[in-house]
Amino acid sequence: MKKNIETLKTYFETGDQPTQNQYENVMDSFVSKKDGGTFNAQIAIDRDLSQAQSWSSYDERNLNSGCLALGRIIDTYENGFQQRLLHFFDFPAMDVLNEKDSVFLGIEDQNNKGRFRFYAEKDGQSFLSLNDKNQTEFFKAGQVSEDQFYVQLVKPNSRVVIGSHAAYKPEAKLVVKSGNAIVEGTVEAEEGNFNTVKLTNSGYTGITDGATTPVPSQGAGTMIFDNGSFYGFNGNQWKKIG
Repeated sequence: MKKNIETLKTYFETGDQPTQNQYENVMDSFVSKKDGGTFNAQIAIDRDLSQAQSWSSYDERNLNSGCLALGRIIDTYENGFQQRLLHFFDFPAMDVLNEKDSVFLGIEDQNNKGRFRFYAEKDGQSFLSLNDKNQTEFFKAGQVSEDQFYVQLVKPNSRVVIGSHAAYKPEAKLVVKSGNAIVEGTVEAEEGNFNTVKLTNSGYTGITDGATTPVPSQGAGTMIFDNGSFYGFNGNQWKKIG
């Protein structure tokens, strides 16, 4: 039966004669590589954070605040900190480096490129981000204040596909395969402001950016999808939206 380390220590105090059952508990409490387990991990649940105010660098903070490290060693810093594939940190509030208690979870690839990041402050902001193989962010979602949240896709070739796979209708940046898509509010184009959007499939084709005809019967605010792009009519001419 698995036991915690403090219990196991009591089996081997001066004068003790450990029993067969106690030896079995010792073996059950540790991982066996032969049985598919791994020793390639460092776990520290309790960390001494009392000296946090004296830490003067991020490297020193990381060395003393790490709680979990998994995977191969991919980098070693001058202060002895070993960068592994996965790290979890419990950062204490510090005057110099971070003002609030916070947690950080990071996953690197074997080239030491950060691919996954999660950060959360006590009573503060938080974010989750994904990076490409060059450690450049392509997705991020977070909270910046009590009632302000965001999702961002910063790469110009980013796409959102709902209800299908990534290869579905690759010519479009936003795809909703089935169901209704509703926007309550204003839809703005680069050179137009459509306060009321009216989607139509009334047979308008061959629309080009800046064309004044055909004039849609629905008037200003009419939007159509033609030849892989959205066009909106502002009352005077058609404007290409995307």
